[in-house]
Amino acid sequence: MRTPLPLLLPAVPTAERDLVALGVSRRRLAAAASSGRLLRVRRGVYLDPARWPDDELGRHLVRAHAEQANLPAAVVSHRSAAAFWGLPIPQASWADEPVWVTLPPGAGSGPAVGRGWSGRLRSCRLTRWRSPPSASGSRRSPEPLPISVSALTCRRV
Repeated sequence: MRTPLPLLLPAVPTAERDLVALGVSRRRLAAAASSGRLLRVRRGVYLDPARWPDDELGRHLVRAHAEQANLPAAVVSHRSAAAFWGLPIPQASWADEPVWVTLPPGAGSGPAVGRGWSGRLRSCRLTRWRSPPSASGSRRSPEPLPISVSALTCRRV
């Protein structure tokens, strides 16, 4: 009998399809999530539980990254983009704030797209951050994330 390789826990929110492409079975992902060895950030996106931030804003930013792992064409927008930029936002609690993403034409829509508003863009100026700003400065993303620069740079169709 062959012994399975140890499960390498993803340091950033990673789509199930990407983990399966690396050779991890869906059954193994489900077992790891059930046992608590792997955190299910949203349906089909996983993360090392040690990487889950303690603060609400940090969790919101990780959930935004998870939305992009689920749908790579998604652009973090609106209040979520303001959080990435470190802009002051009147907010009582980030725990209940939905992740805001915007989609380019033809990128899909529906319940699989984010938990917040999703709309269509004709054109949008984007910035890719390698390390999104954060309140603590401790969160670093090894992957660039598309984040909208300003609501004024985008036109809704």
